[in-house]
Amino acid sequence: QIFHKKQLLATTRKPNGSFDIEYLILVQNKGGAVGTYTLRDVPAFEDDVIIGSANYQLNSQNQNSLNNFPGASGWELEKKKTISPFSKDSFKIRLNVLLDYEEGSSGDNYYQGCRKNEKGEYIAGNGLFNESLLDVNADGIADQRDTVCSEFAFYDLALKKYEITSTTVRKGDYIAYRVAVYNQGTLMPKNIRLLDYLPRIYAFDPILNPKWKVENDTLLSYVLDSLPQRDSSIIDLIVQLKTG
Repeated sequence: QIFHKKQLLATTRKPNGSFDIEYLILVQNKGGAVGTYTLRDVPAFEDDVIIGSANYQLNSQNQNSLNNFPGASGWELEKKKTISPFSKDSFKIRLNVLLDYEEGSSGDNYYQGCRKNEKGEYIAGNGLFNESLLDVNADGIADQRDTVCSEFAFYDLALKKYEITSTTVRKGDYIAYRVAVYNQGTLMPKNIRLLDYLPRIYAFDPILNPKWKVENDTLLSYVLDSLPQRDSSIIDLIVQLKTG
Protein backbone atom coordinates (compact mmCIF):
# COMPACT_ATOMS: atom_id res chain seq x y z
CA GLN A 1 0.00 0.00 0.00
CA ILE A 2 2.96 2.31 -0.49
CA PHE A 3 2.75 4.66 -3.47
CA HIS A 4 4.74 7.60 -4.76
CA LYS A 5 4.32 10.54 -7.10
CA LYS A 6 6.85 12.91 -8.61
CA GLN A 7 6.29 16.42 -9.93
CA LEU A 8 8.22 19.42 -11.17
CA LEU A 9 7.80 22.32 -8.75
CA ALA A 10 9.78 25.13 -10.38
CA THR A 11 12.46 26.12 -12.88
CA THR A 12 14.37 29.38 -12.55
CA ARG A 13 16.77 30.81 -15.12
CA LYS A 14 20.01 32.19 -13.64
CA PRO A 15 22.04 35.14 -14.99
CA ASN A 16 24.80 32.76 -16.19
CA GLY A 17 22.30 30.83 -18.37
CA SER A 18 22.00 27.86 -16.02
CA PHE A 19 18.72 26.72 -14.49
CA ASP A 20 17.67 25.89 -10.95
CA ILE A 21 15.18 23.00 -10.95
CA GLU A 22 13.11 21.79 -8.02
CA TYR A 23 11.27 18.45 -7.89
CA LEU A 24 8.92 17.04 -5.28
CA ILE A 25 8.51 13.31 -4.59
CA LEU A 26 5.76 12.21 -2.22
CA VAL A 27 5.85 8.68 -0.77
CA GLN A 28 2.59 7.65 0.90
CA ASN A 29 1.64 4.65 3.00
CA LYS A 30 -2.09 4.23 2.42
CA GLY A 31 -2.29 0.98 4.36
CA GLY A 32 -2.79 0.22 8.03
CA ALA A 33 0.58 -1.44 8.62
CA VAL A 34 4.14 -0.18 8.86
CA GLY A 35 5.96 -0.48 5.53
CA THR A 36 9.47 -0.05 4.15
CA TYR A 37 10.71 1.35 0.88
CA THR A 38 13.82 2.25 -1.07
CA LEU A 39 13.71 5.36 -3.23
CA ARG A 40 16.05 6.30 -6.07
CA ASP A 41 16.09 9.30 -8.36
CA VAL A 42 17.62 8.99 -11.83
CA PRO A 43 18.36 12.19 -13.81
CA ALA A 44 18.93 10.79 -17.32
CA PHE A 45 19.35 14.18 -18.97
CA GLU A 46 20.26 14.93 -22.59
CA ASP A 47 24.01 14.47 -23.03
CA ASP A 48 24.78 18.20 -23.35
CA VAL A 49 23.24 18.96 -19.95
CA ILE A 50 25.53 18.84 -16.95
CA ILE A 51 24.71 19.12 -13.25
CA GLY A 52 26.41 21.98 -11.44
CA SER A 53 25.03 21.21 -7.99
CA ALA A 54 22.47 18.87 -6.41
CA ASN A 55 20.88 18.35 -3.02
CA TYR A 56 17.73 16.96 -1.47
CA GLN A 57 15.67 17.49 1.65
CA LEU A 58 13.47 14.97 3.47
CA ASN A 59 10.43 16.27 5.35
CA SER A 60 11.88 19.78 5.76
CA GLN A 61 14.98 18.43 7.51
CA ASN A 62 18.53 19.54 6.72
CA GLN A 63 19.66 19.48 3.11
CA ASN A 64 21.85 16.61 1.94
CA SER A 65 24.33 17.05 -0.90
CA LEU A 66 24.16 14.75 -3.93
CA ASN A 67 26.90 13.71 -6.34
CA ASN A 68 26.99 15.83 -9.52
CA PHE A 69 27.72 12.63 -11.46
CA PRO A 70 24.96 10.20 -10.43
CA GLY A 71 25.59 7.69 -13.21
CA ALA A 72 23.04 5.34 -14.74
CA SER A 73 21.72 4.15 -11.37
CA GLY A 74 21.02 7.67 -10.10
CA TRP A 75 20.87 8.72 -6.46
CA GLU A 76 19.67 6.50 -3.62
CA LEU A 77 17.66 8.89 -1.47
CA GLU A 78 16.49 6.32 1.09
CA LYS A 79 17.18 2.60 1.60
CA LYS A 80 14.72 0.33 3.44
CA LYS A 81 13.16 3.28 5.21
CA THR A 82 10.18 2.54 7.46
CA ILE A 83 7.00 4.52 6.99
CA SER A 84 4.10 4.55 9.44
CA PRO A 85 0.53 3.69 8.47
CA PHE A 86 -1.39 6.47 6.72
CA SER A 87 1.64 8.77 6.64
CA LYS A 88 3.80 10.30 3.94
CA ASP A 89 7.39 11.36 3.30
CA SER A 90 8.21 14.43 1.26
CA PHE A 91 11.43 14.70 -0.76
CA LYS A 92 12.51 17.96 -2.38
CA ILE A 93 15.33 17.67 -4.92
CA ARG A 94 17.09 20.84 -6.06
CA LEU A 95 19.46 20.90 -9.03
CA ASN A 96 21.42 23.51 -10.93
CA VAL A 97 21.97 22.46 -14.55
CA LEU A 98 23.57 24.03 -17.58
CA LEU A 99 24.28 23.29 -21.23
CA ASP A 100 27.90 22.42 -21.99
CA TYR A 101 28.80 23.16 -25.61
CA GLU A 102 32.52 23.51 -24.93
CA GLU A 103 35.00 21.78 -27.21
CA GLY A 104 35.81 18.36 -25.84
CA SER A 105 32.61 18.11 -23.80
CA SER A 106 30.91 14.74 -23.38
CA GLY A 107 27.82 15.67 -25.42
CA ASP A 108 27.27 16.07 -29.15
CA ASN A 109 26.69 19.85 -28.86
CA TYR A 110 23.13 19.56 -30.18
CA TYR A 111 20.39 19.67 -27.58
CA GLN A 112 17.56 17.16 -28.11
CA GLY A 113 14.30 17.99 -26.35
CA CYS A 114 11.91 15.61 -24.58
CA ARG A 115 10.65 12.72 -26.73
CA LYS A 116 8.07 9.99 -26.22
CA ASN A 117 7.91 6.41 -27.49
CA GLU A 118 4.93 4.77 -29.16
CA LYS A 119 3.41 4.13 -25.73
CA GLY A 120 3.52 7.82 -24.85
CA GLU A 121 6.33 7.33 -22.33
CA TYR A 122 9.20 9.78 -22.08
CA ILE A 123 12.53 8.47 -23.40
CA ALA A 124 15.64 8.75 -21.23
CA GLY A 125 18.53 10.79 -22.61
CA ASN A 126 16.32 13.53 -24.02
CA GLY A 127 15.51 16.91 -22.50
CA LEU A 128 15.58 17.06 -18.72
CA PHE A 129 14.38 13.49 -18.24
CA ASN A 130 14.13 12.60 -14.56
CA GLU A 131 12.68 9.39 -13.14
CA SER A 132 12.01 8.21 -9.60
CA LEU A 133 12.11 4.49 -8.73
CA LEU A 134 10.34 2.99 -5.71
CA ASP A 135 11.10 -0.49 -4.38
CA VAL A 136 8.57 -1.63 -1.75
CA ASN A 137 9.53 -5.29 -1.24
CA ALA A 138 13.33 -4.98 -0.83
CA ASP A 139 14.17 -7.12 -3.85
CA GLY A 140 16.26 -4.43 -5.53
CA ILE A 141 13.80 -4.07 -8.43
CA ALA A 142 11.69 -0.96 -8.91
CA ASP A 143 8.00 -1.63 -8.34
CA GLN A 144 6.95 1.88 -9.34
CA ARG A 145 8.31 4.53 -11.67
CA ASP A 146 7.27 8.13 -12.13
CA THR A 147 8.80 10.36 -14.78
CA VAL A 148 9.04 14.08 -15.36
CA CYS A 149 10.56 15.57 -18.51
CA SER A 150 10.96 19.31 -18.89
CA GLU A 151 12.96 21.42 -21.31
CA PHE A 152 16.13 23.43 -20.92
CA ALA A 153 14.86 26.80 -22.11
CA PHE A 154 17.42 28.64 -24.28
CA TYR A 155 17.86 30.65 -27.47
CA ASP A 156 20.01 29.21 -30.27
CA LEU A 157 19.76 30.75 -33.73
CA ALA A 158 21.84 29.81 -36.76
CA LEU A 159 22.09 31.48 -40.16
CA LYS A 160 23.22 30.34 -43.58
CA LYS A 161 23.49 32.50 -46.70
CA TYR A 162 24.07 31.24 -50.21
CA GLU A 163 23.65 32.36 -53.81
CA ILE A 164 20.80 30.82 -55.80
CA THR A 165 21.59 32.43 -59.16
CA SER A 166 22.44 29.55 -61.47
CA THR A 167 24.25 31.39 -64.28
CA THR A 168 27.33 33.57 -64.63
CA VAL A 169 26.36 37.21 -64.18
CA ARG A 170 27.53 40.36 -65.89
CA LYS A 171 27.15 44.07 -65.30
CA GLY A 172 23.47 44.93 -65.04
CA ASP A 173 22.39 41.39 -64.16
CA TYR A 174 20.46 40.52 -61.03
CA ILE A 175 21.81 38.15 -58.39
CA ALA A 176 19.60 36.32 -55.92
CA TYR A 177 20.78 35.33 -52.46
CA ARG A 178 18.92 33.19 -49.97
CA VAL A 179 19.24 33.53 -46.20
CA ALA A 180 18.07 30.61 -44.07
CA VAL A 181 17.51 31.23 -40.35
CA TYR A 182 17.20 28.21 -38.05
CA ASN A 183 15.87 28.15 -34.51
CA GLN A 184 17.82 25.37 -32.81
CA GLY A 185 16.74 26.41 -29.32
CA THR A 186 13.71 25.63 -27.19
CA LEU A 187 12.37 29.19 -26.93
CA MET A 188 10.61 31.26 -29.59
CA PRO A 189 12.49 34.52 -30.20
CA LYS A 190 10.64 37.60 -31.43
CA ASN A 191 11.70 40.62 -33.48
CA ILE A 192 14.80 38.92 -34.91
CA ARG A 193 16.91 41.53 -36.72
CA LEU A 194 19.13 40.42 -39.57
CA LEU A 195 21.89 42.59 -41.00
CA ASP A 196 23.38 42.25 -44.46
CA TYR A 197 26.45 44.18 -45.53
CA LEU A 198 26.12 45.13 -49.21
CA PRO A 199 29.34 45.71 -51.19
CA ARG A 200 29.33 48.86 -53.32
CA ILE A 201 29.43 46.83 -56.54
CA TYR A 202 25.78 45.96 -55.95
CA ALA A 203 22.66 48.10 -56.35
CA PHE A 204 19.67 47.56 -54.07
CA ASP A 205 16.11 47.82 -55.39
CA PRO A 206 13.45 48.20 -52.63
CA ILE A 207 10.70 47.12 -55.04
CA LEU A 208 12.33 43.70 -55.41
CA ASN A 209 13.00 43.48 -51.67
CA PRO A 210 9.95 45.02 -49.98
CA LYS A 211 10.74 43.80 -46.44
CA TRP A 212 14.40 44.78 -46.44
CA LYS A 213 15.28 48.19 -44.99
CA VAL A 214 18.19 50.38 -46.08
CA GLU A 215 20.17 51.44 -43.00
CA ASN A 216 22.92 53.20 -44.94
CA ASP A 217 24.68 52.86 -48.30
CA THR A 218 26.27 49.51 -47.34
CA LEU A 219 23.95 48.06 -44.69
CA LEU A 220 20.53 46.41 -45.01
CA SER A 221 18.27 45.05 -42.28
CA TYR A 222 15.36 42.64 -42.10
CA VAL A 223 13.11 41.85 -39.13
CA LEU A 224 11.49 38.46 -38.53
CA ASP A 225 8.44 38.80 -36.30
CA SER A 226 9.10 35.43 -34.62
CA LEU A 227 10.48 31.95 -35.24
CA PRO A 228 9.04 28.91 -33.42
CA GLN A 229 11.37 26.37 -31.86
CA ARG A 230 12.90 23.83 -34.25
CA ASP A 231 11.55 25.87 -37.18
CA SER A 232 13.28 27.80 -39.96
CA SER A 233 12.61 30.75 -42.22
CA ILE A 234 13.79 31.52 -45.77
CA ILE A 235 14.50 35.12 -46.81
CA ASP A 236 15.54 36.14 -50.32
CA LEU A 237 17.60 39.17 -51.29
CA ILE A 238 17.89 40.31 -54.93
CA VAL A 239 20.59 42.81 -55.94
CA GLN A 240 21.94 44.14 -59.22
CA LEU A 241 25.58 44.00 -60.27
CA LYS A 242 26.74 47.55 -61.06
CA THR A 243 30.32 46.73 -62.07
CA GLY A 244 32.09 43.66 -63.24
